[in-house]
Amino acid sequence: MEYWLERYNSLIKKFEKEDQTKIPLCAAETYTSNFSLKALNSHIEGKYGFGTNDFIGGNIVLELKKLCSDLCKEIFNSKYSNFDTMTGMSSITYTIMALLNFGDNVLITTPNQGGHPSLPIILETLGITFDEMPYSFENYQIDYDMANIMLNTKNYNAIIFCQSDLLAPPELECFNFLDDTMIIYDCTQTLGLIAGNMIKNPMENLDNIVLLGGTHKTLPSPSCGIIMSNNDNIISKLDGRLSPGFLRYIQPNHIAALILSLIEFKEFGNEYCKKIQDTNLILSNLLIDYGFKIAKISDKEYSKTHQIFMLTSEEEMERMFDNANRFNVTLNKKHKQLFKDYGIRLGVQQISQYGWNENEIQKLAQLLYLLSKKNPNYDEINVIRKFLISKKVPVFSYDNCVIE
Repeated sequence: MEYWLERYNSLIKKFEKEDQTKIPLCAAETYTSNFSLKALNSHIEGKYGFGTNDFIGGNIVLELKKLCSDLCKEIFNSKYSNFDTMTGMSSITYTIMALLNFGDNVLITTPNQGGHPSLPIILETLGITFDEMPYSFENYQIDYDMANIMLNTKNYNAIIFCQSDLLAPPELECFNFLDDTMIIYDCTQTLGLIAGNMIKNPMENLDNIVLLGGTHKTLPSPSCGIIMSNNDNIISKLDGRLSPGFLRYIQPNHIAALILSLIEFKEFGNEYCKKIQDTNLILSNLLIDYGFKIAKISDKEYSKTHQIFMLTSEEEMERMFDNANRFNVTLNKKHKQLFKDYGIRLGVQQISQYGWNENEIQKLAQLLYLLSKKNPNYDEINVIRKFLISKKVPVFSYDNCVIE
């Protein structure tokens, strides 16, 4: 036993040290407060939620899900919500299984234009054919004119938005949707920005839509999946098939953690999302000053999300990624047309939790500049790192609260 515990403890200590000393710029991860994490230790974990007819005590899990649904109704204005899935990709997979059939045809955002690379694999496995969404790589946005031509000339059972790399959300009001065209919208990356009123909630103006996503990007929560809709026909299919049809056991402790995260978000969410927006703009401008090429969605805007695209050569991308890894700065390297072939993706959602002002963001831009050098100055980098690590103090959370 000592051997296995020693190995386990060694890994946990290694992670905790790296986590405490990292500069978090990965767009796919976030800070989760101790307030929310307390729920993960609840003994409600492992309990089924079918109600008293199947599992005695399951009614408590059902009440927990009802509480989470009530919060989502208030925050997202959703009539129906489901939390039985664990991640964004599991939520979209089960939604597709529930709403589409073998032989259906859909229009999707593809990996080359920022779409999630798993989506085509899922569709092919389920026997669903798909066409690529027309896209303007110059504007980092869907080509709506071409998309509307496709919608008017070909019958699609659904349109699926599932973007991991995005500077701006799809402008759904620009589509000429047919009345029976279903919209499946994975907003994993921007779920928090929608909840925080920085991005328009598509359910407010569209009826035939499913809004879904993972909760651990711009919504600062432990991992969980959310599936929401206000359409009665869609709700009927989802409610009848998701659980217990496809899913028998769920993770009620993760739902409990999501509840605490949503309670916390109701208090701090709008201010936090505004901080994401401000931090993105300040950092983008500073990086431009340091000579970096930053993607823009218009003459005046770099991004409407938490993401920043640094456009580089292959050599610059590899050098910056290797240096970042060496100095424990988390970011993503990208090789796709969306980045003009090569680039670095940054996310400001986690550093925004620390409420950094322009002084800290200036230091961060300087750090990224040093990491881009062939022979980076170790001493200078470590001085900046030490300063930024000392400023990793969350301000948009209930971390000092005690949960009984």
